[in-house]
Amino acid sequence: MKKVIFFGQKGSYSEKAMFEAQKICDFLDYEIESSSYIDEIIQEVGNSPDSVGILPVENSIEGIVRETVDKLIQADNSVKIFQEIVLPISHCLINKTGKIEDVKVVLSHPQALAQCSGYIKNLGNKYGYIVKKQTSVSTSEAVRLLDNYDDSYAAIANSEAANIYNKKIVDIGINDEADNKTRFICIGKKTTQKTGNDKTSFAFTTQNKSGALLDVLDILRQNKINMSHIDSRPSKKVLGEYIFCVDIDGHIDDICIKSSLEEIKKRVNYYRFFGSYSIKDIAG
Repeated sequence: MKKVIFFGQKGSYSEKAMFEAQKICDFLDYEIESSSYIDEIIQEVGNSPDSVGILPVENSIEGIVRETVDKLIQADNSVKIFQEIVLPISHCLINKTGKIEDVKVVLSHPQALAQCSGYIKNLGNKYGYIVKKQTSVSTSEAVRLLDNYDDSYAAIANSEAANIYNKKIVDIGINDEADNKTRFICIGKKTTQKTGNDKTSFAFTTQNKSGALLDVLDILRQNKINMSHIDSRPSKKVLGEYIFCVDIDGHIDDICIKSSLEEIKKRVNYYRFFGSYSIKDIAG
């Protein structure tokens, strides 16, 4: 069965990314499912050649979504990224009463809470008390959960979630930075073709010695390959050992990309190819 599984619930930003992916990648005949667990989505995709997943991977304000990256590193090597979608993010404050003075606790995904931390602090200052923050597994789940709490609770999510769960929008555009974007990735067991607007992602570990990382990155420099992103994650195996996650411009079918990655594989202790994929920037 062909399935596309997005993170969160109906009304989430991942669902919006999924709708874009339906058009870009021709998923219109796929059965749609949602999940509140990133590892569950990756596992489902790994177990089925016909399933694809939609996951948030990076926010322009708060950076990498660590759980997505960590779980991808652990996933079966057959699970690849085959499309990136960049969405604009505009958060709303949502509650049951529509009255901002009722808000004492704000519920949302940790990334959304961090993206609106200044707003939350100023809200408390305005009314003379500290507004508490409480995490949920997704922004849309936060709105759904409002029914379980009294009127002092509010959620941070997008406007669609308020409509879906019949809640009231108290304030709009509350993220601290107006230019707020999130990168979403489509994962599955699909191969991709060059489009001319491609990115390649991979991960590796090096020996714990002076210059080891520089030796690897110098291969990219020598071949004039632009590295658009690098991040490190603990290997969770050895204290002090890190996995470096890298994005570069270009596609694995480019001769210089392919040869560079082959050379890198020879110099590292661990290597994981995440995929080559095109980028669709809805945010502009």
